[in-house]
Amino acid sequence: LAWNPAIADLFVDYGQLAPHERNTLRLMFLYPPYRTLILNWEEMTRGLLASFRAAMAQAPDKAPFLALAEDIGTHSEQFREWWPEHDVRRFDEGAKKLNHPTRGLLDLQYVALVPESRHDLSLVTYLPRR
Repeated sequence: LAWNPAIADLFVDYGQLAPHERNTLRLMFLYPPYRTLILNWEEMTRGLLASFRAAMAQAPDKAPFLALAEDIGTHSEQFREWWPEHDVRRFDEGAKKLNHPTRGLLDLQYVALVPESRHDLSLVTYLPRR
């Protein structure tokens, strides 16, 4: 829904993506540059998928979650392999390591805040780790 220039520089310019593509889970599986940009890609992607399952479990309307899962699964063998797993957990803070093409190696701390009434949304902030 919203982003700032700093996050667009670090990851992807969301303004260049169609609205339905502006989803972190979708990008993790379907945007090829993330696999080399995010050094701990598998850890981050599995954690995000576990968090997605948790959000879906809490949401009264499962339809948007199931539609997104079907869309990603149509295009990602990795998603189809991991989706049936039972890992369900919050993944709202941690470290993300990047190999940025112009900024080099970056070690970031992130925190994701999810509104109680909107499990389909999150506000994520990133800070450099020292």
